[in-house]
Amino acid sequence: MRHWIPRILISCAAILLLPAATAFALDIVPSSQVWSELDAAHRFNPQWGAQFDLQYARQSDIGGSDLLRYNQQLAIRPWLHYYPNRAVRVSAFAGLWYNFAIPEVGQREYPEFRVALQASFYTQLPGGTLANRVRLEGRDIRDRARDYEQVLRLRY
Repeated sequence: MRHWIPRILISCAAILLLPAATAFALDIVPSSQVWSELDAAHRFNPQWGAQFDLQYARQSDIGGSDLLRYNQQLAIRPWLHYYPNRAVRVSAFAGLWYNFAIPEVGQREYPEFRVALQASFYTQLPGGTLANRVRLEGRDIRDRARDYEQVLRLRY
């Protein structure tokens, strides 16, 4: 058995099971959204690189079709990437997410600061590349009392 087959099975299981497991906890708001992202990346040398992400989203009211009605979220995130070899990338970022208040859809205003360490693994397959990543992320989120609560999460 080839060494990459277990990675494929784990990836398929995660893709199929995680959305189903989280669907029960979702609150669905019937609104529309437009989301955009601008990325700029630079490679300093074969082992080091940097990236800058700027994300912006707008949202309609409930049941509305005006996608530009409300500011929804702004995110600014600079990255530093390290490539120890062709199959692995280790990345870190520190970023700001700002969520605008949209009372009609139940979204409160809150800023959020995030820092993370991420590892990405790439496996070359016939006809493509299988990519997996794992991220340890610390979030400082302003709550309703205007205090910051710290949340640590592991993402795959």
